[in-house]
Amino acid sequence: MKSKQLTNWKLFVRLVLAEWRSRDQSSFAGFMMTLFSPLLSWCIIYAFLGPAFEKYQSGYGTFLLVGLVMWGFFSRATSAGMSSALTRREWLRSMSVPFWIVVLSPVAAVFGAFCLESVLVLLLVSYLNGMHGAAIFAGYCVAAVLLLLVCSGLALLLSVANVFIRDTPYLWGIVSRIAFFATPIFYPEVFVGRRISWLQLNPLTHVFRLARSGVGESGVLALWSVGYAVLFALIVFAVGAAVAHGLKQRVAEVV
Repeated sequence: MKSKQLTNWKLFVRLVLAEWRSRDQSSFAGFMMTLFSPLLSWCIIYAFLGPAFEKYQSGYGTFLLVGLVMWGFFSRATSAGMSSALTRREWLRSMSVPFWIVVLSPVAAVFGAFCLESVLVLLLVSYLNGMHGAAIFAGYCVAAVLLLLVCSGLALLLSVANVFIRDTPYLWGIVSRIAFFATPIFYPEVFVGRRISWLQLNPLTHVFRLARSGVGESGVLALWSVGYAVLFALIVFAVGAAVAHGLKQRVAEVV
């Protein structure tokens, strides 16, 4: 059993590296684009919205950059995991590769790119925020792990759904757009205030809030907010793993 698990993990690492190379992360140009792509989006959004939102959120530039990088990872990871079962259907049919490896290897590759982006983000944040740098580093790293669990669980669920319902990418695209505007990515929470109080029900709001701890007024975190984010991440991952494990045989037959 241990030998089989070790073999699976070695295979997982090889597939992650292969996925990484296929995404041009191994080249210098790909590496630089990974680092500076979120900065380009930041420049555009900040130029238009920065003057309006800075009066609601101190350190809005850092606030926006963290939000864009975190959302970029969420969007890319869930999309990559969702399509993995169909793009690698031959492996599933032959049962030569475990289902979780097929789905989570592209998610892990995207997470690697996200880590590179995060290095740049944390360096900028430490420079711009001074003493708040250590605080945001801790909160950001915890939030990154929670978001990885969320993306992994959703990738497992979406990959299974995509096998049985081929309109899943279209439906998930709609859900993602709604989630983008329902999550305080580019606008401060204080901007909407009590007018949209249901925003607090969105678990991603609390994950992003944790990532931004130490940025201006976002440095004060309620214990229930952190607990809500942790509980949500664990539940999504557990449900995704359970569904994928229960339907892996059926998925292999259908693909």
